[in-house]
Amino acid sequence: MNATIDVAKIVLASSGRPVPRTYFEAVAALALISGFDRELVEQLSSHIRLRNFLAHEYLDIRYSKIRALLDDEPELHRRFIEIVRGWTNETSA
Repeated sequence: MNATIDVAKIVLASSGRPVPRTYFEAVAALALISGFDRELVEQLSSHIRLRNFLAHEYLDIRYSKIRALLDDEPELHRRFIEIVRGWTNETSA
């Protein structure tokens, strides 16, 4: 998720858009960039919230949320990488 946040900030800055203050907002703002799938961005953003909880060691997280993250994450990031590659090719053309 940290890599996703970093990529989101780079894409936003490279697109001339302001980089939001929070990680969640940075990833959510990708929905404003042409070529980024809104549903994918919303799913990634929801996982950012879980990342924030884990990073701050909130131990009351329910297993079902962690399991959903583990189940969804590989496919979400595969799709995210495809979109970033397309965006990179489009902006460098």
